[in-house]
Amino acid sequence: MAQPNVKRDRASSSSETESSSTAVIDGGKTAAARRKEAVDQMQDLLHEALIDSGHVQRCALVRRKDGALRSASLGYQPSKKSISVIVNNFKSEPMERRKTLEFDGKMYTCRRNDYMSLYAKETGNPVKSYGLVATITASFILIGLYTQDMSASICVECVEKLGEYLREKGK
Repeated sequence: MAQPNVKRDRASSSSETESSSTAVIDGGKTAAARRKEAVDQMQDLLHEALIDSGHVQRCALVRRKDGALRSASLGYQPSKKSISVIVNNFKSEPMERRKTLEFDGKMYTCRRNDYMSLYAKETGNPVKSYGLVATITASFILIGLYTQDMSASICVECVEKLGEYLREKGK
């Protein structure tokens, strides 16, 4: 595999210990600029595939290995505790997985909780009904949340289809 043509800008040429964020790669973009561009592209993908459906209120993409938030819908920032609940759920064997879980301050009852997917419905609130759908890919966990005004089945379909697309791409 060919190595990218890495050039240093004039200010960094005098120092061999410069961080990789100042390295200029091929087209003149720094590594930091490329990472930001990738995050923006992923956020656009989340919005186009999920939010624009009208049946996903909020969504997030989390790295499986460390639970780091990779991207999320605009204005949405799930707590680290909520993310770790989902990440740890998928690390457990299906028979050991929880029947209920807390996410974003709400308690959910799991309707499906297997190797690839988690579907859960908010418990204890007959007036407002929220739901959570999560699926895993090779590198990520995709999470979608819906409200009572949205169709749960369409939310499931959108999240699962985007998950399938990411799996096909090896992500």
